[in-house]
Amino acid sequence: MDKDREESAIHNKPDAVMVYTGETLEELVSRGWTGNWVAALQRVDSLKWLVVVRSNGRTTKRNGHLARSAFLLARISDVKAASEVGRIRISFDRYAEIFVPGAWTGSRNPVAYVQLKTLGIDVGAQDWRAPAVPLVTASS
Repeated sequence: MDKDREESAIHNKPDAVMVYTGETLEELVSRGWTGNWVAALQRVDSLKWLVVVRSNGRTTKRNGHLARSAFLLARISDVKAASEVGRIRISFDRYAEIFVPGAWTGSRNPVAYVQLKTLGIDVGAQDWRAPAVPLVTASS
């Protein structure tokens, strides 16, 4: 790989896993994790950030979050195999409420790997909070 292509690949490397879910903000922060995702444990574990996007579900809006909009940014603290074979749970120790309309582009797979900058998310500009429960690992 030539130097320009190698540098481009490094700069375009995903720094977040994005999940498309019907879980609410309240459900997520009361547990401090999201799961049972079909995703590569090692790949997700190598990432620092989790972006949660509201799925369509039966309505287009739930708890004030519009469908296909990112509503939560979290710092990944742990990634573990879930009790169901081939699935993982992603724990987080800090989160911020965000609003990124149209973050989900229509992929049928509810897990995607993204760059925060392509979503317009600035980690330093967030109002960080701790989950509502003491830190719980994904295996709890």
